[in-house]
Amino acid sequence: MIELVRAELARQVRRPRTWLTLAGLALFDIVLTVAIASTGSGTLERVGDVPLLITPSGSGFSVPVIALSSTMKFFLPLAVAMFAGESIAGEAGWGSIRYSLARPVRRSSYLASKLIVALFLSLVAVVIVPVAAAGVGVAAFGTHPLVVVDGSNSAIGNGAVATFGAGAAFAKLALASAYVAAGMTSILAFAFLLSTITERAVVAVAGGVGLTIISPAF
Repeated sequence: MIELVRAELARQVRRPRTWLTLAGLALFDIVLTVAIASTGSGTLERVGDVPLLITPSGSGFSVPVIALSSTMKFFLPLAVAMFAGESIAGEAGWGSIRYSLARPVRRSSYLASKLIVALFLSLVAVVIVPVAAAGVGVAAFGTHPLVVVDGSNSAIGNGAVATFGAGAAFAKLALASAYVAAGMTSILAFAFLLSTITERAVVAVAGGVGLTIISPAF
């Protein structure tokens, strides 16, 4: 089983698609930081659909918060669906799966190795977003404390205010990343399921992304 996982991971690492997907997520963080810096957004703004207000350029830790909120709706689900949806259907489409199944290995072990590697790459994708965003955000705006205002109150000035230093900000970002990663598991599972019943990887990927669109959890 371990050898199967190693072989599958090595295969995925050699694919340009893997690196392009991860690089695209990191590039999004850079573009986001440039956009925030160029607009000079120094006022309180809502973060996505959550009732939180932050000043985008007030702290480098604002960038990963905005990046996670922005990518969890489409870019991260797309990356996860690609890793899971192409794991089986991709090989079936290219005709190489017949050679993999010809080896003396159990089908369950073969599928498990594919799922484990897809899960690992999806986790890497989720982690890259806040890590890269924190790096470019701190470089652009410094390590000032992150000030968060509760925007659920109708009067913004009356909302509760919380201030997080560097250590607390990293801890909250880690918790937020874990939450986003947990939300991606349903997309991973559905795209992987579709990958086992179709030979067209695009169908499995589209199904995973489609789940994001119709699911009220995202």
